[in-house]
Amino acid sequence: MADSLNDLFTAEMREIHERAKVKCQGYRGTRFEQMIQRYGGVDTAKRLLAGKEIKDGFTDLLLCRCPELTAEALVLKPEYETLFSPAERQEAARRLGRDK
Repeated sequence: MADSLNDLFTAEMREIHERAKVKCQGYRGTRFEQMIQRYGGVDTAKRLLAGKEIKDGFTDLLLCRCPELTAEALVLKPEYETLFSPAERQEAARRLGRDK
């Protein structure tokens, strides 16, 4: 089950990347795409959340008013809760302004 959930998450990461390139003029997300290719979706999200700096792609998506197309938004989806620690989910919520 975990492998298939990992695969679903990775597929959805690729999907949001493609949607962002269409919806947000100027968004390329080249490094995001490279990370998914190299590490897979779950490890990419974990790496992004562990970083101290907010990446430009995340900021670009917020400026484009597309927070739903961020890795952080995927991390918070209930179906992926078991893939991430409470601290990782809390950080994703904080970045999206959804923390309590």
